Amino acid sequence: MLHGLYWLTVNIAAHQPVLVAIDDAHWADAASLRWLAYLVGRLEGLAVAVVVALRPAEPANSEDTLSAIRAMGSVVRPLLLSADAVGTMARTVLNAKVTDAQCAALREASGGNPFYLSELLHSELQRRADGDADAGQVPGYTSEVVFNYIEARIRRLDRDALGLAQALAVLGDGCWLRACLIWSWRVSCSR
Repeated sequence: MLHGLYWLTVNIAAHQPVLVAIDDAHWADAASLRWLAYLVGRLEGLAVAVVVALRPAEPANSEDTLSAIRAMGSVVRPLLLSADAVGTMARTVLNAKVTDAQCAALREASGGNPFYLSELLHSELQRRADGDADAGQVPGYTSEVVFNYIEARIRRLDRDALGLAQALAVLGDGCWLRACLIWSWRVSCSR
């Protein structure tokens, strides 16, 4: 099977360049990752490019295979958006009249994450369309989509991870980890 899929890729590449793009590779099944490792190890001289995206912090099904694939290529780790980049995006999406304070609030709320920023900008566009916008005011930027996304990621990590995240949210930034763990443990015991 691996050899057949490899030759299918070679034959297509003989007629036109091929891009194999894999997103969320940490969720891929073992058989797909074996094929990808087989292909990546035989790319020299082929008009084939392989781009694999994954979250290094996510639990992987086949960490050994992903490590082997990573070792055969170059690793690129994108940085978070800078204050200037957030400002450019905000002014492009919302309008040129976005203040520096509003841009700083968007950067703070998104943490520089492009997905979070896009969702916050979408929420702000909706807020403005609903007539809730007050020019010059710096709102507390929030997005239900971002909250749901973060909660879903936390739930995938571990059964008790959501309890720990809730403890951190309740106890705040300056809390001690020990206090969070105790609060989280008490909540899980009361279930």
